[in-house]
Parts: sequence; C-alpha cells; structure tokens
Amino acid sequence: MELTQKHKIIIASLIIVISIGLFSVLNKKTDVTKNIDSVDTVTSSGVVIGAEGTGSYTIKQVPLTEGKVTSVAAPDLSRPVTFGQSAVFTPEVVQLLTNKIITLQVDLKKDSTDLKKWIDLGIYQKMIGDYQGAVASWQYVTKVADKDFIASGNLGNMYAYQLKDMVKAEQYYNQAIKNAPTQIYLYFQLAEAFRDVSKDIPRAKAVVERGLVANPGNTELVALRDSLK
Repeated sequence: MELTQKHKIIIASLIIVISIGLFSVLNKKTDVTKNIDSVDTVTSSGVVIGAEGTGSYTIKQVPLTEGKVTSVAAPDLSRPVTFGQSAVFTPEVVQLLTNKIITLQVDLKKDSTDLKKWIDLGIYQKMIGDYQGAVASWQYVTKVADKDFIASGNLGNMYAYQLKDMVKAEQYYNQAIKNAPTQIYLYFQLAEAFRDVSKDIPRAKAVVERGLVANPGNTELVALRDSLK
C-alpha cells in the first residue's frame, strides 16, 4: 500500500515523539552502547538521536566542562523558533518541539554557562530544520569549552549530511577527535561521511586506521575497516 502524505506526516511525528521520549528517559546515563552503524546527533548525556544501521560502538561521556572554559558572548536567545521547509510535523509535535526550544532558551537566559543545555538546544533546532540556530548553539560550546567533543562532532555530522560541506565537516570532526581520541563513534561518523557523502573509501579507511592507532585492537573499528569495500 502506498503511503499518503498524511501517513508520512504521522509516521515522522511519531518518530520525533519517540526520540524526545528516549532523550528524556536516558538523559542521566553516562555510557551508551548502540548497535548501529551510523549515528546522527549526540545529546549532552551521550544519547544518540536518529540512529540507523547494524554496527556497534560505545560513546563514553566525560564532563563538558573538562579543560579550559572561556568567556564568550552567547548567541541570541530571543531567536524565534523557525521550522525549515523540510520539517513536516503534526500540529501537536510542532507545539511540543516549540515548547522544548523556548524552555531551553528561558533556562539559558538565566544561566548561559549551562553547556549541556546549549548542546540540547542545538539538537532541537536541528530537528526542526533551523540549521543556522543549531550551528550557533554548538559553535558557542566549541568556543567556550576547549575540550568539547560532543558539539564538535554534532557540527561535523550536520555539515556533512545537512549542509553538504565536507571541508567544514572534516574540520569539526578532527577537532572532536583531537579532544577525545578514545571516542570510537567519532571515527565511525567521519569514516561514514567519507564513504556515504564523498564516496571516498580510501579516506574512510584512513580515518579508521587513525582510530586504530589511538585505540589499538579496537574490535568495533576493526569490524568497520573490514566492512569498507
């Protein structure tokens, strides 16, 4: 049976609601192992949003404030909630996402130093197709926390798949890997971006080999290397 536009909207909305529900339930976890081959966005607590595939790797959470924290002017927290043209949700989900974003903006106006909430704000902005807003939120984290890897990795993913700029995607992933060389998922994401977006298998393999130098014998990376044809 062919799906109608109404069916597609309902399905998309259910996926968003489930993702938000999982985000809320898992938000306190520190280590997350996903049986997946490709991930989208990582929350401030290591929860993966928008996952698909068949691989396996672990995301290890570390304090966002680890390292030097610099004072930088925060992005505009009065930014309107703007849904992109490709974001098609039911009215109920639109209201839910709008409320989530506004609540985070209100909280950050009270305490703009809460980096976890900046990362989560960027996730919801990306979810609704406000890529400029997400870039601003995540870039802020990368500027104030010199050991950040979550926001940098999320920027790398968005530049690769949504903004179609592999040069910037690679820059952000490399920064994330520099800050967290034991985070296996970062090598996965960058290698997969080279494989899926650039269609450049040699560079994808080079990323995996780099990961194995930093993490000798890692079975997850070995499996990824063997899968790259």
